[in-house]
Amino acid sequence: MRKKTVFAGLALALAVGSAGCGAQEEQGQESDGQESGMTEEEGLYVVLGNDSDGLDFMYYYDNSGVLRGEVPIIGYRSHRLLFSEEGMYFSISEMEMARMDELGQVTAVYDLGQYELHHDYVFDDDGNILLLATDTEQDSVEDESLPEGQYYLYMFNNNIGVSETRPDFDWSIIDGIQSEAVDGTTSYYYKYLVDETSGSYELVESFELPYSGYVSSVQEIGDNVVADSGMQGIWGEYDSENDLIRSFTMEKESFIYRVYKYEL
Repeated sequence: MRKKTVFAGLALALAVGSAGCGAQEEQGQESDGQESGMTEEEGLYVVLGNDSDGLDFMYYYDNSGVLRGEVPIIGYRSHRLLFSEEGMYFSISEMEMARMDELGQVTAVYDLGQYELHHDYVFDDDGNILLLATDTEQDSVEDESLPEGQYYLYMFNNNIGVSETRPDFDWSIIDGIQSEAVDGTTSYYYKYLVDETSGSYELVESFELPYSGYVSSVQEIGDNVVADSGMQGIWGEYDSENDLIRSFTMEKESFIYRVYKYEL
């Protein structure tokens, strides 16, 4: 079993509290999630990318919507947190990554050189960080083939129909499709079973989410799903039956980029 690094000192080592950045808790249909059998997973909701005109932060909220910590970054936004025995890794600008220890001290900064981060990164099986990035000195970037076999692919389906390359396409032929970034009715959580051997895929799970035409995220954590409707500044946690346990609304300047939950 992989050793778990606990970042217990993170909130204590950083500034706690920020004017105008509170998250207002909104209960789901049940007044008490515990009585209905719905329980949030343990951890902190991490708001990744406040896209402010001022200083950019990651915000850490607990299950009650209380701000527990802030991590300032140079600019742009962080995309997710990665954890190893050496520390916690995250992006701090379009061309830099940082490593932070369990006391909240930045122990290393990595310059990506000519590569511009856009929009994600993960560990591979050997502990190396793989990044989606653009080579700013090349006209194109080679896309490696995906591995063989079956796997699940889940996503936030924004449910918006826009194409700059096909402006005359009639999106109304798709039932329920939206056309505006903010003013819409419904987005969706979609989960597909992909079979690369047979070249097929199947929608195996879906449920409605608050509408967000562009900026959004979903995360499976335990039996639950955390979903961020970024254009509205809303995120919520859903149980294994796709019922809303609790949702939060955050004050924003434009949108909140992503929300993931971590045990820090």
